[in-house]
Amino acid sequence: MRAAAAWPRPDSAYVYHFERGNYFREGPPTRGKCTHLLDASYHFLNLNDNMSAEDQKLAIGMAERWIAFANGKEPWTAYGKPHNALCITDSCEFVLRSEEEDRQRTERRWSKWDVGLKIGHEKIWKVISVYHAQIDMGED
Repeated sequence: MRAAAAWPRPDSAYVYHFERGNYFREGPPTRGKCTHLLDASYHFLNLNDNMSAEDQKLAIGMAERWIAFANGKEPWTAYGKPHNALCITDSCEFVLRSEEEDRQRTERRWSKWDVGLKIGHEKIWKVISVYHAQIDMGED
């Protein structure tokens, strides 16, 4: 959400939170938890053959929104002044929440975002860029 806040035209930025747990693994540590890039399996319908009917429906709904966006249509309400985000919940629902509403939920760790805000996005991006440049040059 913070990147959208820095975007020069927040009324044309679309933010989402993917909150669906990972049900593809048999056990810990990720079973039932939302993991990084899990949403891509839904967006691109990669694992539909291995999904429950409920997850297939969720994946199709996500793909439809991405296709609409790629075709110049508004996939959901833009970020804008209330700092909206589409939340794709663990119960397979699409819920629009403002940042204020989302901050009231205990599942999200807003304190991490607040630290980043205090440091500043530009400084964080510079650190990340230097780090990646060192890796690209073979330095550790």
